[in-house]
Amino acid sequence: MCPLFSIQSFDKNKAPPTLLFAIYFCAYQFSKEQHVELSEYMEKLAVQNIKKLVRKASVDNVRALIIHTFIAQLGGKLSLAKSLQAHLTRVSYLLGVHLDCSKLCPITHFNRDQVLCAVRNVNLGLSGSNNFSPNYLTEFGKEECDIYSPKWQLPNPSSPIYFENPLENQLYSLCLIEFYKYTVNLIKTIYFPSFSKLEKNTFNRIWHSKVSDLKTNHESILQALNELKTSFADYGANVEPFKTQVKMTYYNAVIDMYEILKHKNESFKPREVSSILDICHELYQVHISASNYNPYFQLYSHIIGFHYLNVYPKCTPTEKVRTKQRLQDLILFMKDKFSSHFSLNYLILKAGYDAINDG
Repeated sequence: MCPLFSIQSFDKNKAPPTLLFAIYFCAYQFSKEQHVELSEYMEKLAVQNIKKLVRKASVDNVRALIIHTFIAQLGGKLSLAKSLQAHLTRVSYLLGVHLDCSKLCPITHFNRDQVLCAVRNVNLGLSGSNNFSPNYLTEFGKEECDIYSPKWQLPNPSSPIYFENPLENQLYSLCLIEFYKYTVNLIKTIYFPSFSKLEKNTFNRIWHSKVSDLKTNHESILQALNELKTSFADYGANVEPFKTQVKMTYYNAVIDMYEILKHKNESFKPREVSSILDICHELYQVHISASNYNPYFQLYSHIIGFHYLNVYPKCTPTEKVRTKQRLQDLILFMKDKFSSHFSLNYLILKAGYDAINDG
């Protein structure tokens, strides 16, 4: 997810309860310890919170709806996610977040641009290249240079995130903005509307260009983060979580592009099967070696596992042996890092692996 507001302007004492609950609910979904009774209680509160959010139009409520949409999508509640997507889009139009607000005070201007960017990303993520439903607020328009200014994300003593050393705060803001810029460019790159209607040669040319752009952007941000790590040598470890996220989102994006290729051609060629296996393995290596493991990373476990199962029938005998072993290692890793939020996906992958064994 992209930042939803300037960290400098956020005051938890003034934020509406609906937004605070959405933030706490999101954090709880990925907490390491969850109890059944508390989880059920949180789900009931989430339903009540959503009912409150859809009754009133405000920028803060749009932020909260974005968070609830994100959670619903991750939890496989696509009907709810699509309903929330439609509502937050209508409210965004009603509030005019898509209009030029340059005459407003700088911080208000910045925060509204952040919301517009986040809503646009939700719409691209849920509707996207396959055009399962109409896209709204997907246009990119002029380059929003100001949202990439580190000053808006520089922590201060009243911020939710704050470090005692000023250099750490500066490094955090620089890393966050670099990652933010990267994710926006990544979403622009993988957005491939109406690809199924393109003539084959045109599609292949655009597809290869997009994959090449992804690689270039990936290498560029890693270089930028490594330079920050050198410049802030005493706090280099603070850069590593951003590098991990960059690598994960990159490999995930390339996997998405191969999914588009598969939909266009209706199957993978042998060399494409080998490529997707290599990409999944690269993502797996980044995933298991993350120094500060986050339960949210389980999402990538399922992406890797489902693609292993998907391409397994197309593998060569040698690839099948290797893929089966990697899938077993992945499932054992998931079991060790088990998150109840993704329990159904874990069971599906386990059943898929058992079916391969039985076969």
